[in-house]
Formats: sequence, structure tokens, C-alpha cells
Amino acid sequence: MPGTFFRPEGGLDGAAALSESSLAETSFAQTSLPEMSPPETSRPEMSPPEMSPSDQTALDVRSAPEFVDPARGGARIRGYQCENGHLNDPRSPTCRQCGAIIDERAGGLVAGQRPPLGRLVFDDGASHVVDGGYLVGRMPEVDDRVRTGELRPIILEDDVGAVSRVHAEIRVSGWDVMVVDTGSRNGTYVSGPHEGIWTALPPRRSRRLLPGARVRMGARMFVFESSSTVR
Repeated sequence: MPGTFFRPEGGLDGAAALSESSLAETSFAQTSLPEMSPPETSRPEMSPPEMSPSDQTALDVRSAPEFVDPARGGARIRGYQCENGHLNDPRSPTCRQCGAIIDERAGGLVAGQRPPLGRLVFDDGASHVVDGGYLVGRMPEVDDRVRTGELRPIILEDDVGAVSRVHAEIRVSGWDVMVVDTGSRNGTYVSGPHEGIWTALPPRRSRRLLPGARVRMGARMFVFESSSTVR
């Protein structure tokens, strides 16, 4: 009605209480507002750094140097061919068979049958071509890997009994030749080319053999001979 003045119940005290309540609700509403996160800024996608041809080749060799091709009779390996058609380790600057310089830009990586990687020449004159894996010891034929044909045996005569029945494995991994101690009783020792000391090989651990490396098992020894120029 015109001229009518509304007076809250409780007089001025009620009005003050109403005012305080309204302020409290307003304060609570203000403090309960969710915090706003700053807008995300889009970042440009970073492209991986470009790799040089030599770096890419090394990556290819490490990741998949060999593979199985049933259509072509089993294991094959990737490498570069020299001008005479010999397949070589991609890390080698020259052909291991004819010495020709390898131009990695000509033809690129090709797949083929892995050539022999060297020879194991023992102290008694025996020689074994490294074109696959071997198991070395006094009685390597007792091992299942020899029985199944996975590895070939190299029997070492040992008069003092320092060579274990299954002493060491010669393993071919890609373009590399490795020696692995199989947990022998007296250990396997390696002396690299131009080294004057023998280093014990930890059991079940492998070491890459460079051309000229010597391996000792008990009183027996062999030298790894290879024309590879990869060091």
C-alpha cells in the first residue's frame, strides 16, 4: 500500500541480524567459488632430430641386423655390398674379402647370407670357421643345445682337468662373435688384441671378440682370427 513502511519483526535488532546473515551468506558464496585455472597454451609439437645416414645405419644394425626368411632357407642378415658383390658389416669401411672401399650410398642395405666371420685357432693347431655357434669343453656333446643341433661341439683334451665338460659358448650375434662363460669351474679368461693381461669373464656374461683376441680355458687357449676392420 502507498505510504506503508515495512518493519521487520524484532525491530532494529532483527534488521541487524538479517543484515549480518545476508553478509555471511554473501561471504560464503564468494569463498566457495571454484578456482579458475589459467587457460592452457598450446605448444607446438617437436619433431625428432634428424639422424645422419651413419647414425641411422647403426640403429638399423642394432635393432634388427638379422632375421629369418623361410622362403630363402632360414637366417639372413643385412649389410652393404662392395663393388664385387660381397656382403659386409655396415660398420666396416672396406670389404673383409677383397678390401674394396664400401660406399654406403650405392645400393643401400641389402639382405643376404652371412659370410664366415673368422676362425678359432687353438693351441694344438686345430681351426674352426666361425659361421655359427659352438660349445667348447671336455664333453660338450652332453648339452641339449648340441644334441638338438643348435650349437656344434668343440672337444678340448685336458690332462689336468681344468676344463669343464661344458666350458664356454661361441655365439654369433649379428655381425659380432661373442664368447660366453657357461658357468665353468675354473673360469674363462680373455685378453684383447694388444692387451698384456687376462681378464676373467663373469659367469653367463658375454664379451665381443675382436680380431686377435685370445681366450683361455684352463691350460687351453685359442685365438680369434678375422679380417674384419670393425673395432
